[in-house]
Amino acid sequence: MFFSSLSNSRRVLILGPEEGLLETRTLLLQIAGFIADVATTADEFKEYITQSQIPYDLFILSHTVSTEEHQTIGGISVKANIEIYRLSCSVPPEDFLRHVSELTV
Repeated sequence: MFFSSLSNSRRVLILGPEEGLLETRTLLLQIAGFIADVATTADEFKEYITQSQIPYDLFILSHTVSTEEHQTIGGISVKANIEIYRLSCSVPPEDFLRHVSELTV
């Protein structure tokens, strides 16, 4: 199975307002061996970054993140030299994990 082949300790930070989708994505990432933190607002996202002792490998933004929040996170991403993966509205789990894995190599 694809999940078991991704054992790692890469860290991702996910931003999105929809709790159900965030829970599902977080669970998929954790099963695949990622360490995933979740924020539901840009302010909470910034707080995670400020308080983190270990840098993130990737920022993941839900398709429902506002343009304003996306711009805010984009600025943070550039300063931190961390790539952003902006999700489309419908990404199959296998593709989601493959994309995240490729972006955190």
